Amino acid sequence: MTSDSLRVGLSMPDLVRRNGFMPLTFNNFYARDESGLITSFNNGDIPKKNPCFEGLLEWVSQSNIYKKDYDAFKKREVVESSDQIFDHMEVMLGRMRVSAKK
Repeated sequence: MTSDSLRVGLSMPDLVRRNGFMPLTFNNFYARDESGLITSFNNGDIPKKNPCFEGLLEWVSQSNIYKKDYDAFKKREVVESSDQIFDHMEVMLGRMRVSAKK
């Protein structure tokens, strides 16, 4: 856990809130490499308070998703937490690493 309480198990909406309501950009769960890896905090608050924070998101569950939306989602390599499909998916921080300052 970090000094500002970032921890494994935090939901994606909680991460977005702690990021100053800026979306997270990450590799799709269907990406070939590093699925779920957060690639950008989009100038949000998390990297300002934790400049060496890295996180991996995990898809935990979902409610009903239309097939056409799901198929379109699967084709994308990179997604954002603000994408509408996440209204139907539960995603959480599955792994995190805070390294020494770069």
